[in-house]
Amino acid sequence: MKIRLTAIAVWLLSWLVFTVAAELSDECTTPNATIYTIHLEDNVPAELKLSASVAAGLINRHTQAPSVFNAILPPDLLWLASAKEDVTMSGCTWVALSVVELWQLAWSLGATNGTVLYDPTETWSLATVVTLCGIHSALPVAASQQPVHRTRLHQWLHTAVTAVQHYILSWLQRSPQDGSASQSKYTIPLDLGYVILDTRGMWANDLQATSWAIDHLFLKCKQTSEMVAIQVPELIKQGLLADFIVARQLFAFWLPDLCQPGTSAHGLFAKITQTAWHQQSLLTVIGYFASQEEIAACSQHHTEVALVSDWSPNLSFWSRMTPVATLHQSPALPLPPYSSNCAYVAIITSDGDSLQMNYNSMRGMMDTRAAICSSNSSVCPPVSWTISSRLATLAPFVLRWHYRQAALRWGSDSFLLGPSGYGFLHPTAIAPHDSLRQVMINMTSAAAAQLDMSSYVHWDEYDNSNTHQMTSTQYSGLHADETLLLKSDSLKVGTAAMEGYIANFQNTSIQAVFSPITPYVHRWIGKVATFRELIRWTGSATHRPSDIADMLLQLSRGTMGYVYKLPDITMQDVEDLGLALQNTHVKLVGHRELTMLAAQAKPMSAV
Repeated sequence: MKIRLTAIAVWLLSWLVFTVAAELSDECTTPNATIYTIHLEDNVPAELKLSASVAAGLINRHTQAPSVFNAILPPDLLWLASAKEDVTMSGCTWVALSVVELWQLAWSLGATNGTVLYDPTETWSLATVVTLCGIHSALPVAASQQPVHRTRLHQWLHTAVTAVQHYILSWLQRSPQDGSASQSKYTIPLDLGYVILDTRGMWANDLQATSWAIDHLFLKCKQTSEMVAIQVPELIKQGLLADFIVARQLFAFWLPDLCQPGTSAHGLFAKITQTAWHQQSLLTVIGYFASQEEIAACSQHHTEVALVSDWSPNLSFWSRMTPVATLHQSPALPLPPYSSNCAYVAIITSDGDSLQMNYNSMRGMMDTRAAICSSNSSVCPPVSWTISSRLATLAPFVLRWHYRQAALRWGSDSFLLGPSGYGFLHPTAIAPHDSLRQVMINMTSAAAAQLDMSSYVHWDEYDNSNTHQMTSTQYSGLHADETLLLKSDSLKVGTAAMEGYIANFQNTSIQAVFSPITPYVHRWIGKVATFRELIRWTGSATHRPSDIADMLLQLSRGTMGYVYKLPDITMQDVEDLGLALQNTHVKLVGHRELTMLAAQAKPMSAV
């Protein structure tokens, strides 16, 4: 009993030290700064949303600070409120602007040099138009909007005039008057400088637009061996990702048929990806390609990391904040010794490799979780959240917020890297002799160490449908019968490839791997534990919390694994599952605790 109380006391002290350190680690990143906010309500024309997003990105790039925030999606308002309340932003002055005032601000600061004309009905041109705007510091102007002046002399005169206007606006620190949206509120001023390029009618389709962009823009873009953007034209039109593309001067494209071998689109995609591979760099593809989420499957070498972010606004704002150097999680919960009479199950939230999930739905789930767990009558079962390590530089405020929220629940909430560690690709699809395989391993272990993580979710190309449909009884024997799933040569190949890859994580920060879709692998690969998905918890009619509880109660004692919770499962569902499993042989634990329990059970296991 004394040992038990001592362990709890040490854990409480560790949690207290962690919490205080986490609160003191953030410094005021923008002292006495002015931050401009733009509310792009639903009735704002799409063309103006795009122009406002580009203007925000150009200003944030020009000032090298988080200067303009566009409220495009509902979660933006939540994050904006959190930022205003945060101690790191307490010294900031927040000024609301209209879209027209934002354009004037961009000109007065010298953040933009001219305009790029485009036809909004030529949607295939939008990615190239935004790329042009990033390279030339230009604003996109739709053909339906007013004409612009084309001389540099007029641009110089306009800049001088708007500089005076901006000075007066800043001195007054005024906001646009509320009221109904008038035509003048959404009319681009005549004074927008000279036209850098009129793209109307230049290209007949996405192939021509992308081919022209590769020939004329690719070498002028920044980071082409590190990051490119693929974005649905309809979302670009709404301004989504446009701010970040221009802020980073990224190469953006849209090729619907890029994953079909033998097509022109596939050939163009090969040109885009080859630069990174020849420089032995993992190319991050931001945005989203719904036809093949694992976009590396569409390339020759399969080394492109998909970073889902098509619905991620304001990355040009968030990425200008001080990046995360290190973060620490709350200590793992104290546990009783392993018992072979129990089944141990972790609940892992899916899709955390997606920036848009971290920013949008995960924010709501965290808020709901906090409300539920604040009740004295709640069970608040442990939840392990997958999250993207790329937030450390792309949205550090968002990452710190999630860590602080998790710390409020005394270790019941924890984090691990989403698929497949550093980012989403199928690791064993990379050729064993390709040095980028080791780069992926190194970046995964470094990201885990940076964010105090010990595990990641491993997705791969070896999909064993028999594994996915197995019953609870069969699952209990997975790691006891080595031959259970080794029924074909293809599965044997998959096992060898995956175990060979995971073996590289020995003596790194990675202690466990969680695999929703894998061939058979041993429970232990050297010092690294592996856990298989027991249930894919979806929002189907047969997956109510009581249904999931019934499935888990069929598990044999001694079973260890996890439930993979999809985003449509609510935190109230998780709470109800915890209530249903109280006082049973099934114990819900965090993924870190599951790893520690597996280590305790290791001497008793045959495999």
